[in-house]
Amino acid sequence: MKTLAELKSYLKSEAAKIHDYKVFRKPSKRPEGQSYSSWTEHLMSENYRIHHIAYCLLRGRTIEQIEGTTKTKPLYWPNLEAIMKDVDLQRHRMYVLVRTDLPPIHQAVQAGHGVAQFLIDNKDTRWTNGTLVYLKAHHEEDLKDTLTYLTEHGYESSSWAEEDQDNQMTAVCCVTTDRSVFADREVLRF
Repeated sequence: MKTLAELKSYLKSEAAKIHDYKVFRKPSKRPEGQSYSSWTEHLMSENYRIHHIAYCLLRGRTIEQIEGTTKTKPLYWPNLEAIMKDVDLQRHRMYVLVRTDLPPIHQAVQAGHGVAQFLIDNKDTRWTNGTLVYLKAHHEEDLKDTLTYLTEHGYESSSWAEEDQDNQMTAVCCVTTDRSVFADREVLRF
């Protein structure tokens, strides 16, 4: 699963399977040779529960809102984290900051170089060619300050320096789910 919509669809199909399986509790409802196992039903229900919790957490709910404070059933966190990590991929955005003191055609080219350099530098990036946001940087010092901030705060980032511009920094890329990092930046329009 890669998107929340796919996770929601998976939950619907799992709920239907659980519903259909519960019918087999009554021996008279089982097809000949079909057996019923409460353990199988339990495993199906727990799988559904973990996926449902992941879905709700990804949509911004807290665990208390989902499970309540009196829930006593333990939660197997590694499974939950693995599900969320898989779905979370689509939520990562790549932000590309490009200097506005360059002509528009050069801005577009430098943005492309910045993305390519980011992918070379970050082979294990969590960005999956999803959302790409181009933002304005006023000059080289603005880019350098931004890159310093991103590096100091542990953001997945990279920069591009153009040979034809005396090796000046012309673009900075960052992949994050944190939209507040660039909230004060204007969108670059080519």
